Amino acid sequence: MSKFALAVKIAHGDKAYKVVHDILIKMKAAPSTKAFDRIINNLNLDKKLVQDAMESPEVKGIIADTRNLAEKLKISGTPTFVMKDELIRGYVPFDALIELVANKRG
Repeated sequence: MSKFALAVKIAHGDKAYKVVHDILIKMKAAPSTKAFDRIINNLNLDKKLVQDAMESPEVKGIIADTRNLAEKLKISGTPTFVMKDELIRGYVPFDALIELVANKRG
């Protein structure tokens, strides 16, 4: 899923990435190749450009860098919230999260 979203960003820019990101976040199940094809068709994206970008060194590098950073921070699951000097791991009820953010902002 991340390869697909990053490939859309590289091939079609930030606006297309935002639209695809929002679509993927709202999906109930893990997206299939057919789902990716539907997204590409519905948004009128260039399938070949996206496919090529998915296998590009740039996408592979971004993913590798993100994994390396997660390992350094010992992040192994979602959600993990990074707030200034603190990592908040796992589910946090909305009201508690609002309070944490307010406290960090001072």
